[in-house]
Amino acid sequence: MTKVSSVSQDNGFAYYVYGITSSGVGWSAMLGLEGQEPVYAIPLREIQAVVSRVPLTSFSPATLESKIHDTAWLQDKVLAHERVIRRVFTDHTIIPMKFGRLFETEEGVQAMLAEHYAEFIALLAKLDGKEEWGVKIFADRERLRGEIEQQDPAIKAKSGAIALKSTGAAYLLQQKLKEQIAARVDQVLADSSQYAYTRLLDLAVEGQVLNLLTPELTGRLEEMILHAAFLVQREHTLLFLADAENLKSEHPWWQVECTGAWAPYNFLAAREEMQSV
Repeated sequence: MTKVSSVSQDNGFAYYVYGITSSGVGWSAMLGLEGQEPVYAIPLREIQAVVSRVPLTSFSPATLESKIHDTAWLQDKVLAHERVIRRVFTDHTIIPMKFGRLFETEEGVQAMLAEHYAEFIALLAKLDGKEEWGVKIFADRERLRGEIEQQDPAIKAKSGAIALKSTGAAYLLQQKLKEQIAARVDQVLADSSQYAYTRLLDLAVEGQVLNLLTPELTGRLEEMILHAAFLVQREHTLLFLADAENLKSEHPWWQVECTGAWAPYNFLAAREEMQSV
C-alpha cells in the first residue's frame, strides 16, 4: 500500500485518485471504491485526475493502517480500484496510480497535477495507443533433465562409457555426470527464457523483466523461468499474442502464459516520485 496524504476530517470525505488521463476523456457512469460515490474528473489544463470521494470512516490514514492486514477487505478494495482503471483504460490512455492515493480537497488533487504536469504529459504521450501484456513461462525441470539425458549426444556417450566401468569408478563418474546434467539444465533454462523474452520484445515497444515468483506464490509445481511485462502497440497486439501462442509449442517441458491487456503499470518510470506527494 502506498503512502497516503494527511486527510482533513472537515466534511467526512477524502478524494481518492485512480489515475490520470487527458482532459475531456469520459466514461460511462460508475461508482468508486465504496460503491456509493460516482467516479468523475478533476481537470487541470490538458490533463485530469480520475477520482471519487471516499468516506473517512473507511479511508482515513489510521483506518488504512489498521486494515492493511485484513486480506479480504484489502482485496475487495484493490479489485474495485482496478475495476475503475480498467473501465477507463478500455477506451482511453490512463496513467494508473497505486492503491491508496488520497487528498483532502479537490484543490489538493489539482496541486498534485500541477506539480507533476510535465511528467504526466510526457507519460500520456508515451503510452498513447499502447497496452501492457504479461508473460510467464514455467518449466518442468525433471522433464527437461530426462530430455537431455535421452537426446544430448555427449551425455549419452558419457553415460554409456560409465556403464562399462567398475562399480567404484562408475559411482564417482555418475556423480560427476549428474552435476554436468544439472548445469546443462540450468543453462538451457536460462538460454530459453532469454530467447523467449528477446523474441517477444521484437514485437513490443518496451519490455520489463520482473521478479520470478516462487511456487508458494504461483500455486504451481513447475519452476517459473520468465516473468515479464511488455508494452505493445494496440495495432500489433494480435501479432504479439500469435507469437506468444507459437512459443507454447517450442518445448514440451515448458508452459507459456500470457495475460492482459492491462493498464501499463510496469512502464511508469516517473510514477514513484508522483506517489509520494
